[in-house]
Amino acid sequence: MSRIAVIPCRPEHAKELLGRGLRPADAAEIWKIRALPPDKGLEEALAASLLAVTVTADGKVAALCGVAEKSALSGAGVPWLLAHADFERRETAVTLLRLSRKFIDHWLRIFGRLENMADPEHLVSLKYLENLGFTLEWGRMISGPLGHPLVPFWRARTCVG
Repeated sequence: MSRIAVIPCRPEHAKELLGRGLRPADAAEIWKIRALPPDKGLEEALAASLLAVTVTADGKVAALCGVAEKSALSGAGVPWLLAHADFERRETAVTLLRLSRKFIDHWLRIFGRLENMADPEHLVSLKYLENLGFTLEWGRMISGPLGHPLVPFWRARTCVG
């Protein structure tokens, strides 16, 4: 059983994650969405984030995730996650999904709506998003800066009462 921890994100965590290597699909997704290499894409994501955390598995950086504000007037947050292959290990999957749900719930209390786009070829990420309750808008595909197709996704805070 792996020991999972969530800690505040620090610059050395980004260096460790990049040194360990991103999942190839994450590196491809950064390129398709931002037309940037992984190090620059991660640097931009961290700089834009209002909240960012590091997820470790057995003391090693397994993922960085965060949320940025889309714009001052939108009220929407832009969630992101970049990970090492350890993030997909069977023995960590249930724990990481539970933690991810807590982060999404917290971010929805702050923003009310979360939205971003994903690479339609990043199948693990798409399944993860669906398991977190996001809606994938396959009928509203958009083009990335280099013409790659991207699928928008979103989730809104639900009103209770």
